[in-house]
Amino acid sequence: MSHDMSSDDVFELIEQVAAIPGKNDKIQLLKANADSDLLRQVLKMAYDPTISYGIRAVPSRTEAGTGAFSDGTWRILARLRDRILTGSVMQAAVQGEINWLGEKSSQLFRRILLKDMRAGFSAETTNKVFPWL
Repeated sequence: MSHDMSSDDVFELIEQVAAIPGKNDKIQLLKANADSDLLRQVLKMAYDPTISYGIRAVPSRTEAGTGAFSDGTWRILARLRDRILTGSVMQAAVQGEINWLGEKSSQLFRRILLKDMRAGFSAETTNKVFPWL
């Protein structure tokens, strides 16, 4: 895959990484896709310890959207991070985005909010692949 990955592609890559048992093999697969700006952005937003979203419970999808990550997705994450979105407005924005996104992209968005890619690697692994993140 190239740097032109979609959010669905990034989700599929994360799932592939999750399925690999060895840490070094996980690192190799991530390194093979290190030219993806979207992958780097996803991992930064998920694993940067200075970023938090102030959301305790991430809602489930209630509608089956088909969207992919857009500028709007990143705007919502930035506004959560900066605590511009809070309370019921935050819940509505997160729910709306989860419902708008397709299944895979929605899962990826939820994992960013939960600060866990559920792929058996941590911020330390991410730093080995992307030391500049």
